[in-house]
Amino acid sequence: METVAAQANAETQAELPLSNNAISALGYFCGIVAIAALLIKPYDKDKQVRFNAVQALLFQATWMVSYLALAIVTMILTSIASLLLGSFKLYGLLGVMMTIPTTVSLFFSLGMTIVWIVLIVTAAQGKTIRLPVLAKFADQHANRT
Repeated sequence: METVAAQANAETQAELPLSNNAISALGYFCGIVAIAALLIKPYDKDKQVRFNAVQALLFQATWMVSYLALAIVTMILTSIASLLLGSFKLYGLLGVMMTIPTTVSLFFSLGMTIVWIVLIVTAAQGKTIRLPVLAKFADQHANRT
């Protein structure tokens, strides 16, 4: 026998255009959906949806800031290598030095993309992956009423 709360939750889920799992997964896919999930009722009342929405926004912001910082460091290192090695006509070594930051950037992007896909898939399955630093902030927001 189902409890009254379980029946009410099932009825609410039946009325929603998207399930909580779908809205959580779409929040990771697109930040606008995560913002909407925090603002639109009844999604804004569900702790798991709020947690995933906040973690998705924080993950996307972290990804953008990290990628920007990595791009700036890559430009600086490439410029320094070009100035130092170019003046000594060490173009072969210059090519090697320029590929190192590019390779690091490539692996960073690949790693972040894998984490992003895993977050989307697990949210769609109704599970939650807690990212080490971001989950703390997401918990604080999700536990607000």
